[in-house]
Amino acid sequence: LRHLNESEVREINFIIKSRALRYLAAAKEEWLYPDKYVSKSQWHDYGGGYLLMPDPRPINQAGEYILGYKDGTTVSIDEYGRRPGQVDYKKETEGDLESSPLYKFKGEFARLFGPLRRGPLFPMRH
Repeated sequence: LRHLNESEVREINFIIKSRALRYLAAAKEEWLYPDKYVSKSQWHDYGGGYLLMPDPRPINQAGEYILGYKDGTTVSIDEYGRRPGQVDYKKETEGDLESSPLYKFKGEFARLFGPLRRGPLFPMRH
């Protein structure tokens, strides 16, 4: 479930219509003509530029992966593929520098769309 305003619904419908190969259907005939309200030249502005962007707030910067094998052995790697004992393994300053833009974007997204999530929260799979 994602909460969209009327303009965003028209933009989504325009995308669907422009990608349709053969048939379209709608509960109301007027919904079949989003091109009355939306232009392809405005594509980059759909949803304020964020229409197809998933809500970034549930995303977290990964820090370390631990892999387990059938024979019982494990291996640990950081987000850059480095293993324990290698130079800069789990060096936190790099992760902090990279996660800073993510946190700034989360704040910008919340400022633009409010404090409530715009869609379901799914666990991130790595």
